[in-house]
Amino acid sequence: MTHGAGIEGAAAGTAETVESTTAAGTAAAGQRSRPETRRGPQGRRRPKKGVRVVGFAGGLRSGSFNQALLRAAAEEAPDGMVLEVLDISGVPLFNVDLEAQVPEPVARFQEAIASADGVLIVTPEYNAGPAGVTKNLVDWASRPSRAAVLARKPVAIMGATRGNWGTVRAQAQLRQTPSFIGAYDVKKPEVMVPQAPARFDEAGRLIDEATLARVRDTMAAFLDWIHRERREDT
Repeated sequence: MTHGAGIEGAAAGTAETVESTTAAGTAAAGQRSRPETRRGPQGRRRPKKGVRVVGFAGGLRSGSFNQALLRAAAEEAPDGMVLEVLDISGVPLFNVDLEAQVPEPVARFQEAIASADGVLIVTPEYNAGPAGVTKNLVDWASRPSRAAVLARKPVAIMGATRGNWGTVRAQAQLRQTPSFIGAYDVKKPEVMVPQAPARFDEAGRLIDEATLARVRDTMAAFLDWIHRERREDT
């Protein structure tokens, strides 16, 4: 049994956005559709805002299954959520010395997380743990000191591997870091994709229906989690 030798790769220099637009119920013929609303304090109704999530995959291999899984998550995002895939090319190894003049790729990465409603992290598994690229990105998201851009952010985690373990150990370890930073990770459902070559086609599309359903359910649960955190912050 292989123990999840990682899988990974980032499409250098590309940032892809897949938008799931809201249309809270279609309006009757001849009428204009109305924005979705929800109950506010004292029963007042107010528009339900769209949710912007950013995501990154901690793999650098061309044809990465984890990058493909991230794209699938963007495509399966529910109505009311936009998932933007971040460009991680150029983000250097974490080094406090660099914070004297933060490199532009790091600044863009941190600003994207700071302005997002939630963060999706997709990680390979290497040697029974998360990929170093993943941990490096999370470390940059833990800055600046005492004001981490990842703090108080809803977080979801997924992963894919060629082996039979589906990144279960990588995810178990990785969850400790966002929790320590002060992020709020959604626990269920879990997306741990084993035997990845059998679940993606040659073009990198996720074709396994059971895995697609799990991704879809997780993204829906993530949207609910984000709305819950919004309510608690107001």
